[in-house]
Amino acid sequence: EGPYYALYTKIRNLGTWGGIETDETLAVYHENGRVIPGLYAAGLDALGWIGTSYFVDTTTLGWMTASGYMAGESIVEYVSAK
Repeated sequence: EGPYYALYTKIRNLGTWGGIETDETLAVYHENGRVIPGLYAAGLDALGWIGTSYFVDTTTLGWMTASGYMAGESIVEYVSAK
C-alpha cells in the first residue's frame, strides 16, 4: 500500500575549492567577514563552514535535504524577527 516514491541516483564524487563561507545557521558571509543579512545557502554551496575545500561523495543527497531544511528554518527565524 502506497504511496511509494523512487529516485534514480548515481554515485558521484563532487568537490569544490573555496566555497561560500557559511556558519551553523547557513548564513552567508561576505568576503569582508560579515554576515549578509537574510542570505542563506544550502546544498554543496553551503559547505563553507567545514573549510575552504571539501570533497563529498554519496552523501550529497542527504546534505542537500538537511541543509535545505536548516536554511529554511533560519530564513523563517530571520523573517519572523522583522
